[in-house]
Amino acid sequence: MEFIYKYAALPEDQGLIMHVNASAGRLHRKLKDTDIYSLDISEYNKRYLNERLRNLHRTLQMYSYILLWSAANAKLPLDRIVLCDYGGGSGIMSLLAKEIGIGTVIYNDIYDVSCRDAKVLGESTGNAAEYYVEGDIDKVMGFLRKNSIYLNAFVSCDVIEHVYDIEWFFRKLYGLSEGPLSIVMSSHANNCNPLIRKILMKKQVDLENKDREKKWGHKERDSLKAYFNARKEMILEHNRDLTENEVALLARATRGMMRPDIDRCVDEYMKTGGMPEMPGHPTNTCDPYTGNWAEHLIPPGQFKDILIRTGFEAEILKGFYGRWDNPIMRSAAFLMDIMIYVARGQGIRFAPFFMLMGKKY
Repeated sequence: MEFIYKYAALPEDQGLIMHVNASAGRLHRKLKDTDIYSLDISEYNKRYLNERLRNLHRTLQMYSYILLWSAANAKLPLDRIVLCDYGGGSGIMSLLAKEIGIGTVIYNDIYDVSCRDAKVLGESTGNAAEYYVEGDIDKVMGFLRKNSIYLNAFVSCDVIEHVYDIEWFFRKLYGLSEGPLSIVMSSHANNCNPLIRKILMKKQVDLENKDREKKWGHKERDSLKAYFNARKEMILEHNRDLTENEVALLARATRGMMRPDIDRCVDEYMKTGGMPEMPGHPTNTCDPYTGNWAEHLIPPGQFKDILIRTGFEAEILKGFYGRWDNPIMRSAAFLMDIMIYVARGQGIRFAPFFMLMGKKY
């Protein structure tokens, strides 16, 4: 099947697998017929969507994998599933959820521009979600309560590696529903894969130490300033009595913090002289203005352990490279997928992403 990973662990429901594959095929044709550059959407999402469309097979395979398990674990007819696509970005996963026949789809993103653009894309393809909710997890919870909506499925792609406080976030997830809840979240920040880890650590070092130029398609919410320099400015703004050396030391020690926590560390230093503990990881860092981690490198098993502590059953599944449009890359991806499958428990060391699944009864 074209949009289902050949070697992945899949639910037992063959009818559901075939249905999701057929739905992904229909959406593939719709998106290939859509002129992204003619849509009234931001430069950022024109760039972002174009990247997804260049390898649309791979994109839809990954979203099919997520939604297939989400629907299977919900244990409900498709038209009775109420699903939140959290941090939905381009909106393609929401489009696929509607194409599959999910009864109620709630698209969410913290970036107002993405919420608007995802709605435009949904309407242009005839796959609009029922709701578009801007904001973080608290805004989603408030929306659900205000509208008496009972969620039973929650999905995300490349979100958990950006969440500022992951334990707090998982506790919030547990409170999203009073009844059963299926969550499926994937992340390309696979700390078990040495090559991915090396690439992302280099990216983190660059974000920490180098200012960036604004380019076409830039996401306005993201800082262009080196995170280290941004923290130095924040610290000096909070207390101008600090010496240049003290500012630099505090800026290094607060790597991975956003402004409210940085301010508290400065206040504590002024009271007691105590310097915050240096970060345990050599490169993990976040945007101090928003708390958005730069692909927070955490072992997948640690995500699983935190999710279990918050009350979910949890497991990790391996991701796959899937089908590339480029023939050479397609052959290489096929061989890598076989390696991931044959390696069994060690296959995650070669996987391009991992998937965290949780169930609450």
